[in-house]
Order: sequence, then C-alpha cells, then structure tokens
Amino acid sequence: MDNPPLKVQYLKTSQIKKMWDDGDLYVNKNYQRRKIWSKKQSQKLIESIMKHSPIGAMTIWENSSQMEVLDGQQRINSIAMFLDNNLEIPVGKINTKKPITKKFQDFSTVNKDRFLNYVIPCLQVMSTKESDVSAIFVRLQEGMPLNIAEKTHALTGEFKNEFIEIYQNNPLFFKNYSDKRLRATFMAAQFLALELKVNFDDKYPPLKYEDFEILNDIEYKDGVPSTRIKNCDENIKFMYATLYNLLKKITPRDIISIYMLSSYLRKNVKNYERLGEKFREFVTMTISELGRFSIYTLVPPDGMLQKTFDDYMQYKVIARKATTPDSLAKRFEFFLEQWKKFESKSQHEDIRKKDFKKVPNYLLDELLDKPFEIILKENESIFLEFISFVFDASRKLSTGYTKHATKVVETLSAFLNTDGGLLVLGVSSEKKQTGLNEDFQEFSKEENWKKWEQEFSKMVERMIGSRFNAYWKLEKKEYEGKTFALVKIKKGLEPAYVGNGNDLKFYTRYFDKNKQLNSKNRARYINVVFR
Repeated sequence: MDNPPLKVQYLKTSQIKKMWDDGDLYVNKNYQRRKIWSKKQSQKLIESIMKHSPIGAMTIWENSSQMEVLDGQQRINSIAMFLDNNLEIPVGKINTKKPITKKFQDFSTVNKDRFLNYVIPCLQVMSTKESDVSAIFVRLQEGMPLNIAEKTHALTGEFKNEFIEIYQNNPLFFKNYSDKRLRATFMAAQFLALELKVNFDDKYPPLKYEDFEILNDIEYKDGVPSTRIKNCDENIKFMYATLYNLLKKITPRDIISIYMLSSYLRKNVKNYERLGEKFREFVTMTISELGRFSIYTLVPPDGMLQKTFDDYMQYKVIARKATTPDSLAKRFEFFLEQWKKFESKSQHEDIRKKDFKKVPNYLLDELLDKPFEIILKENESIFLEFISFVFDASRKLSTGYTKHATKVVETLSAFLNTDGGLLVLGVSSEKKQTGLNEDFQEFSKEENWKKWEQEFSKMVERMIGSRFNAYWKLEKKEYEGKTFALVKIKKGLEPAYVGNGNDLKFYTRYFDKNKQLNSKNRARYINVVFR
C-alpha cells in the first residue's frame, strides 16, 4: 500500500462531542475493537486536556458524508463520558487519603470553557479504498497495540465476514468465553480456519495474524466453501448441545483441541449411536483429569498412574504454544488417543439389564469397586454425592417429604439423566458419618432396614416413577457400628423428571452439583442425549 494522501484539520472538543452525538463522527464496528480503556486511563486523558497538555493527533477518514475514526476512539469515548457527567476526575485529597473528585458539571465556567475549546489535531485520510483504510487502522494502534484477535477482526473480506456470521449465529456457545478485546470472536475465526485447513493427518494451520491475512486476502478472497462453513457451524452447535454446562470450565486452548476432535468424529464415525452422550462423558472425564494438577506439579495426584500423568503433562506443555501447527497436531493426537482409550473401555449393552456390574462408564466402575472406607474419603463429584438422612420428621416439607428427601430424589434423577452415579446415605457433605439412625426412628424405636427400604422405594416411585426402578439399586452397608445405604444409579434410557402433573422438574449433574434446566435447555439436552 502506497502512502495515502493526508490533510490536517483542527477540531475543538465541543465540536468532536457534537459530531459524535449526531453520528457525523463514528466508529466502524465491523473491524474496530470496543471500549478498552480503564477508568484511570480515561481520567489521565481528561486531566491532560484540563491542563492543555498535548494528547496527540487523531486519524479520521471521510466516508460519504461521515467521518470514520481510525485512531482516537478511546479518547473520544473518554471525552464524551466526561461531558455527559459519566466520568469524574480526581482534583485533590482530604487528609491525603480520601480523593476529591469532580464531574464536568462541578467545574467553574472558566474551566468548562477551557475544556470545551481545547483543540485536537485530526489527520484526514484521503484514500477511497476500504482495504487501505483497514490496513491503516491496524498500523495506527501504537498506544495500546492490537492483539491478534483485534487485528484479525480488522480484516475486510469473505473469510472475515463468514467467521463473524458464525460467531453471531452461536451466541449461547460464545457467551461462555470472554469477548474482551474480541477474544471470543477470534475463537470463531480459529474454528473456521481449522475447518478449512486441517486434514487430521499431516496438515495443521498456524493460527497467527499473518496466516489469517492469507486466508482472507488470497486463499478465500472470492469466497469460503459453503460446506466448510456449514460444518464449522454444526460442530459449534454440537459442542454447545453436549457440553453447554461444562463450557465455562474449559479453557480456550482446550476448546480448540475439543473442536478438532469433534470435527474429526463427526466426519469419521459413521452410524455411531448416541455420539453426543459419549462425547460429553469423555470430555467431562478428560477436562476433570487435566484440572487435577498444574504444569508445575512434580508428582502424579492421588490415584493417577505415572504414564497417564506424563501424557497429560506433555499435553499441558505443548498447549502453551497455542498457535503453532506442531502444537495443534500434538494436541489433537492427545485427545484422539484418549478417546480411543475411552472407547476401548466403554461397553455397549442393554442398559436395562439388572446386572449393575455392566454400567457403561469405567470411571463409575472404578468408584464402585473401591472399598466403602475409601469411598468415604472421596470428594463429591459428578458421580458421587453424600446425604446425611432422608426421613427425619422434624424437617418435613409441604410435599410430605423432608428437604433431604427431596435432595435425594433430585440427585437420583440427575444421575439418571447424566452418566449414572453413587449416592451414599448416612454421611453428610462435610463427611460426618451419622448413619441412618434418625431415619430408622421415624418408623420404629429399633432399627428396621426393611421398613426403611420400602419407604425409600415408595418415595422414589412417587416422585420419579416406577419405570426407573431397573436403573437404580439399593444396598445396605454396615460400618463401625452404623448402618448406611448405597444407591447405585445407572444412566437412564429416557429423561427422568421429578414431580407430578404439570410441576415437573428436570435435573442433570454439573460437576459436584445438581443443576435444574429450564424448558429451553431441557429440550435441547434431551434432544441430544436421549434421541
């Protein structure tokens, strides 16, 4: 690009504010970043103007009858906030501690006029090419340099148009990631670049700004293949539908790896029943394991094999080089290898069988195989919940059951709707081992397990339904002179609701908590997991 012709004009702050309010001076949101200055930065600018210190020239472009701001958005925003009395500046301190601040309206007429008549030089770009203007914008950002996301957002072309549309079409997914300085928008660009360039064999694209420029200005200058756009959009929707309540726990680096695995599986796994359910189970397990230790951890956490620890650590190290082809290749290989291991341990059988040892979830199998005294030391998780008692009469609600009984049924249904689990009754969430003595006293002065078991089954049938009886199993456990109950739950083949009639509630497991879904999210979840 040749040096564009320029001319200089001088505008007072009062003129700039009027042009800004009238829309004659504007920011092109198609490629410019949002307001990013801190309050302190804005205050420093206003103080400089009040002192008539230089603040540097702004750069504008006359676009039709309007002036587009290329450099100066943050300064104009700060001036507008101050003149609208939405920003105050410090003017002194009381006892050297508490600052005294003033808004524009609080200053004297003389100082107001001094501010309104402050002159700012403006360089006007005379070029008529929008591509030139976009390039100028990128080069102008020196005070706070553009990051890679902001530079990519400043592109003009078909690739940029398509990733912006993908971002806008998936608000529920991208709202889980901060869009400060356009990071979430940039994630959409990364997803589309991966969909266009990865062949899952030996071809992985670098994800640097220069590479996005090539995609936008050269390779896909005349348009992006519609099939790739559709695949990218569908992959994002698939990830949201299966992982929606896990997304906030997944880092941007890891979601890139998960996107590649999702794209690979949806292209290569044919006639795979309930892929969404298995994908969710796998991602939950893998992200949970990655979160158990940091990159500075020297030894495996309790229960993790050295080989597993080494593999996960290697992934963490290579993931730090987030934008290189080698990092992308090795991160995908890691997730694919973990998926293959997960698949080899998964068992495809009729879940209605009474043999509970055939639960198709090896993580739950490992938990159930542990001795009771070890289970008592475990932390609550997506598969494990402790509840102290069920039927204590002094805590009954209007439903006829206690608060704890209601939680028992909600947890049981959440396990049915997610991945199965183990409910330990007679132990509080703080690990206090009370046993079921209070529950037994509700029916008899003496311990009466049979009566308690009958009442428990009746409660579950009344609040969830008898058709789910084949999915859970109740066991009595004696330990240190106390009686406990273990409720082992398999994942159901149909949605399990809590309640009767029109008052139905739907729960899933969200890490170590039960999460009630609203009607919209419930429908989406059921459509992916159960159909």
